[in-house]
Amino acid sequence: FTSTNRRLRIILLAAFSIAALWTLRMRTIGSFEAHPVVRSAVGNRLPTPSKCQGGVSRGLQHGGIFYSLPGSRPCTRHIRQPKSSGTPSWEDLGEMANVKETLRDFTVRKYPIAPTTVAGRVVEESVASSPSRASKSQPVILYRDTNAWCPFCERVWLSLLEKDIKFEQYLIDLFDKPEWYKELVPTAQTPAALINGKVVWESSRILDEIEEAFPEPSLKPTNDQEEELALRVKTLTEDELGVKGYGYMRSNASVEDDAKTQFQEVLSKLEAELAIFEGPFFLPHFSNIDILVTPQLERFSANLGVFKGFSIKGNPEYPNLNAWFEAMDEKPSYKAVKSDDRTLNQIMSKVFRLPTASSEQQPVVDEKHPRREAAAKLVANYNSVSADIAKNSGVEKSEKNRAAIDTHLRRVVTALLKSDVGTPSKSASEAAIGAASLAFLRNRVSSPRDMSAEAAEEFRRAVDSVLLATYDGGRAQED
Repeated sequence: FTSTNRRLRIILLAAFSIAALWTLRMRTIGSFEAHPVVRSAVGNRLPTPSKCQGGVSRGLQHGGIFYSLPGSRPCTRHIRQPKSSGTPSWEDLGEMANVKETLRDFTVRKYPIAPTTVAGRVVEESVASSPSRASKSQPVILYRDTNAWCPFCERVWLSLLEKDIKFEQYLIDLFDKPEWYKELVPTAQTPAALINGKVVWESSRILDEIEEAFPEPSLKPTNDQEEELALRVKTLTEDELGVKGYGYMRSNASVEDDAKTQFQEVLSKLEAELAIFEGPFFLPHFSNIDILVTPQLERFSANLGVFKGFSIKGNPEYPNLNAWFEAMDEKPSYKAVKSDDRTLNQIMSKVFRLPTASSEQQPVVDEKHPRREAAAKLVANYNSVSADIAKNSGVEKSEKNRAAIDTHLRRVVTALLKSDVGTPSKSASEAAIGAASLAFLRNRVSSPRDMSAEAAEEFRRAVDSVLLATYDGGRAQED
């Protein structure tokens, strides 16, 4: 009897062991044998579920994927996801963002009018075009450019905010100026302002008119010494800063050194003027002189580092200018009107078609540099990477799209090796495919699976640089 029990136990134990091994084998088959596989962004083998080939298959369900059993037709499928993505509705998001309160000081306009969201109140054209009618409803109207890129408009805007003057504005399309504006403003340029029924143009004149109409808080010099300094800085700004700064920006190799020296001389003069009075500004208090010089210094600070490899911010040669930049960045009025470096550099590249300093230098990457590793991985596996993007990114499969993917992958490698993002797409559809592909690829790569951590960081940086230039500043056109 005892012997029979022992045999029964052995049989049961063997049966359980066989069942466990069989289950493990099925999961192993499902993970490594039953699935078609594609290579990841750098060539590693990753299981990728595909659609069932028809009929009903027997198998195990594990991890959200249906694994085929031997003898059945190949079938792998994702478990059906709920229809709702879990993303809040626009109504819920509006409540979360507190839209009404957040945009209390903005004008929201309907597409296709651009821009659709404007800081401040925007008046109707019927009011803006009639000074007599406008002066009754609003003492100040600022006429400025649509995109808020104009440096001279920035001066007036900054002054109005600093003085906390209630004003309205009308946006002028610089490429399609209305006839009534040309009649209203003899120069037909922006900015212009309607102040208590009087139309004024040219930014420095507008600042003076604002100061006269709204004397408090004062942005004027308070004594003769301050007056003299203000006049020197104003003359330096109007006669030299812009001329020498943009001259250096656009200079070619034959005159670049001389142009750089001339611009540095202007900066040294401003540095000396900032040292005369205590405090970070040109006068003992923030003034119209700071407002006059702000847009140009803001742009040169952003542009010269990218296009000429010359920095103002962080440069030990200009401690007073750096203290001035820091003080400006703390002012709420300036925060409301300033642009970011990326936008300013895109504008400069778009307007003047300037090459970046890095693309001119084409730095040589040594053999062990992580950028070379990232480039080599992508070059060695570009066919697999392209197939992975086409299969899993959601981009529609076509020869045209494959060509667009290939072009943008080559641009990433060029950015890694030469810091050159290449020629942006002129076709909007090609740019869209490229952007979608690179966004997918950026999140697909991981370390250390695909490449070292340093190489992965350089890879993502290169992808970002190509993405920034994909649409060529909005000039890509639909096919």
